[in-house]
Amino acid sequence: MTAIKKNISFILLIFITLTMYGHSGKARYHVIIDTDGGLDDLRAITLLLASKEVEVMAIHCSDGVLAPGQTAIKVKSLLAEYHHEGVVVGIGEEFIKDIPLMRQKLSKLSWGYTESDPALMVDDQFILNIYLEEEEKITLVCLASLKTVADMQQTIGNFSARTEMILWFNEGGDIRSGLNYIFAPDAFEVLVKAEVPLMVVTDINETSPVLDDEFWLSANTIPSRYSAHLSSIHQSDYVKNELNIGREQMWDDLVALYLLEPGIFSLSNIPEYTYIKSISPAYPDSLLSYYLQLLNEKEPDYKVFNSIPEEDKYYAGDIAPVIQTIIEKHGLAEWRAGILTNELHGHIGIYAIIGMKMGLRAREYFNIGLDDLQIQSLAGQKPPVSCMNDGLQVSTGSSLGHGLIHAEESDKPYPGAIFIFKSQKIKINLKIEYTIMIRTEVQYAVENYSLGSENYWKYIRELAIKYWVELDRNKIFVINKIK
Repeated sequence: MTAIKKNISFILLIFITLTMYGHSGKARYHVIIDTDGGLDDLRAITLLLASKEVEVMAIHCSDGVLAPGQTAIKVKSLLAEYHHEGVVVGIGEEFIKDIPLMRQKLSKLSWGYTESDPALMVDDQFILNIYLEEEEKITLVCLASLKTVADMQQTIGNFSARTEMILWFNEGGDIRSGLNYIFAPDAFEVLVKAEVPLMVVTDINETSPVLDDEFWLSANTIPSRYSAHLSSIHQSDYVKNELNIGREQMWDDLVALYLLEPGIFSLSNIPEYTYIKSISPAYPDSLLSYYLQLLNEKEPDYKVFNSIPEEDKYYAGDIAPVIQTIIEKHGLAEWRAGILTNELHGHIGIYAIIGMKMGLRAREYFNIGLDDLQIQSLAGQKPPVSCMNDGLQVSTGSSLGHGLIHAEESDKPYPGAIFIFKSQKIKINLKIEYTIMIRTEVQYAVENYSLGSENYWKYIRELAIKYWVELDRNKIFVINKIK
């Protein structure tokens, strides 16, 4: 445990040094993940979802360890666990005849708290659409066989030019061995013949440290939904007893680690294949520390501040007592957005707080950073409901100056908005019970205090702080997809 903590401190120092300067807030990598449902896939997907350097555009479920439909249900449940339901999930075709022995047991492992009907998901055509619509080059993270990539290479025009890189995990020193090769050997040969550049991530000498109980206990101390969930799964009775896993080797995890921290890996040529590179850990002893750091919650995107202070002395008397409660319940991102929203708004306002929470929920839904959403506010242009627009702008970066938010005049404004991200569109409304609660309590203020008086605003401030503390952004909204 001591060695891990020392490494965490060293890596954290590097991390702080590298990130104290400006960051665009935009993802560095635009990623499509291909998975076949292994436990190591779950970990690799989580690492990528947790990183603000990655925009996970879609997750494709291939035949392999699990059947595509089985994997899709688990992926959807994992996305719901992390509140990233807007990430597109697709299902490939079944082609494996010799069903892996591990499938029965792994199919019973739950990836999240909810399950979705695979019929609600999309087929292989969605990958083609993403390639046609996306302006940035796409990185393919292959945690299964290469069949999906081979199919894409044959159907997508100018495939190599549209692709940033292809990362594929395959264990062992011989590239024509390993489970991910055995599942679809013909796919590998298709790519070799087409001279498609391929980066094969592997741990040739199996030198990377294992993920044991000590590691997951350390992970569980990190204040992050990602680390908490992975720790819970790996310390569960099912994983330990039914799957008989107490010390898990890093497999597909290494692909995510390489993409996010390439400096701790080494690249080498494979003489037999001109277009293929082999990637393996160069500093195995540092892998655990980097792993834990990457599981940490996404930090807020600061452009002027290095951080927003949390000490009581910097805040008003009614804010200081709730600082840690807000951070613990809702995270640093909401604390940051709430502070900036209220300063912009000129007072601590109820609907400004609701707008801030709604904007954060929309970003989490699509798992994206700032400045990526177009917003059509349904809150109108007249207070008090229109105050929601200030919270929307701060929490999403979709400001009037960027031309990314629009609010029309309305005779019937209400706390809702339409959010557009690329080809997806959703509508988010405050649930009716919370709308009624706010209206009732505000009406009480109007009836008992002179509108606009000092006592009126004092009461509104108390309500706003209460709502900020008590309302969970993952429970107070209704989200509907719009076709």
